[in-house]
Amino acid sequence: MLTDARVLGIEFNGCRASGVRARLDSVNRRFACKGEVPLAAGAVGSPQLLMHSRVGPAGEIARFGVSPVPNASGIGTNLLAHLEIHNAHRVRNPTLNQRLDSVCVRVWMWIQFALRCRGPLAMGAAAIFAFPGSAPGVDRADIRFNVLPWSSDNPGKGFHEFPGFTISICPTRPESRSEIRLKSPDPMDPPAIQANCLSTERDRRTTVAGLLKAREICRRAPVSDQIEEELWPGPGLAEAGNAALLKGIKERVTTISRLCGTVAIGEGRPLDECCRVGSRGIEGGRCFGHAFDSLGQHQRGSEHDCREGE
Repeated sequence: MLTDARVLGIEFNGCRASGVRARLDSVNRRFACKGEVPLAAGAVGSPQLLMHSRVGPAGEIARFGVSPVPNASGIGTNLLAHLEIHNAHRVRNPTLNQRLDSVCVRVWMWIQFALRCRGPLAMGAAAIFAFPGSAPGVDRADIRFNVLPWSSDNPGKGFHEFPGFTISICPTRPESRSEIRLKSPDPMDPPAIQANCLSTERDRRTTVAGLLKAREICRRAPVSDQIEEELWPGPGLAEAGNAALLKGIKERVTTISRLCGTVAIGEGRPLDECCRVGSRGIEGGRCFGHAFDSLGQHQRGSEHDCREGE
């Protein structure tokens, strides 16, 4: 078992995957493989590694003076991402805001969870989930609400000093598609992500409708009885109309960890139904795990059936 090795690309013998190139202890090495080469570097890392291995769109690879093996136009395109915006409120009763900003309380939370599996850390991703439709006549839910017992302008930088809660709004069936491209021929460089979020009318309409629906819920009792102030978007922006609201959404929207689609399965796609890259004339390679954004910083590989090359 090898750990802390950065995979740089796949080796090919003709059109058959025969091993990998990797950097281990600051030294570039080659590892040959008797069987198949599985690739599971996520929706961002997998297409990046394939393109650095000359497997991908011919035009993209040719930008760096390299010929593809062979042309695989579907790799790196079709990136599907779930977006998220936060409808945050200041409330009257205590929430997790003050507890999460206290080091001592966070330590106590860990002790509660470690000893009895209780306390705030025993909660899932959110305290409450809901799946409404964005409009009458929608055949199935296309919005997800996560109700969070905290509020923040940026959770990575801390939480509000006053009590607050947040409704996270996520359109569940987005149409917009993004793309993974290479920045340079150096596999150590991160890839470029061409984000086309909210590029379709339906995505824009659904996202605005989700925010308006969350605000409508919060204007009704008993939720409204606990709210002192809407922090975002606030009545001023909301009352300025949908165009202004959409502009505010674009300034604050983020993605969550559900990226997929860059090495897709199906007819006319890079992978067949068994996750083999064989639909493009390549042998000995399979791709897995494209639901999550993992850049493959620490690839793990079994030494069984593998040997280091010359």
